[in-house]
Amino acid sequence: VVAIAIAAASRQLQHRADLPPAGSPVYEQTTRAFYRGLAELQVGLLDDAKRDFAHAAELVPDEPASWANLGLASLRLGEFDAASAPIERAIGLAPAESDLRFLRGRMQASRGKIDDGIADYRKAADLDGGNMRVRYALAEELERAGGPAADAERRTLLDVILSKYPGNLAVLLERARLAASRADDVTLRDSVAQLAQPSLGWPAAALEQYQGLQRAVAAGIYADAAR
Repeated sequence: VVAIAIAAASRQLQHRADLPPAGSPVYEQTTRAFYRGLAELQVGLLDDAKRDFAHAAELVPDEPASWANLGLASLRLGEFDAASAPIERAIGLAPAESDLRFLRGRMQASRGKIDDGIADYRKAADLDGGNMRVRYALAEELERAGGPAADAERRTLLDVILSKYPGNLAVLLERARLAASRADDVTLRDSVAQLAQPSLGWPAAALEQYQGLQRAVAAGIYADAAR
């Protein structure tokens, strides 16, 4: 989210006619506060980050990235109520930005509002067909929500991500775990087979776990495979 906010800020500050021109005093003050806030956010100085993002948002209130990162800093502090208003402000300024919907989905999920989080993740996915992070987050949230159609949708989401990033270990392992929990032998065996080549470079402890998985799959003991 931080990296995307940087890109959003760069685009907005350079191209929006209602924002201060590059090189003007307000522009320089805003970018200084914004990037200082990013540095603070990255090293965990969250209260300082909030102060600098609030200052950047005060200087240029039509810049969504400042509001988004102000909300993100509050979110990381567990201040969900404080995070809500700036995140909503950012979405109001850039409603077609997928990652802002993703950010609000994270906030909703963190507050225990699973259905609202899922709705935001779906919207984020619709806004950006190439956003695989949000699809993985959606798959995770669907597992928490449960329901008769959740597993099938999760499988579809994981397959979409693998089509974009073949061999992604996190997704392959999640796909295998899901298949084991559903006793989906075909998908489970395919996932385990795809792990064979990368497993050659794993440390002994991980390799031992993988070999245990292979034995469980060969024996058709799906509970052990899932574990």
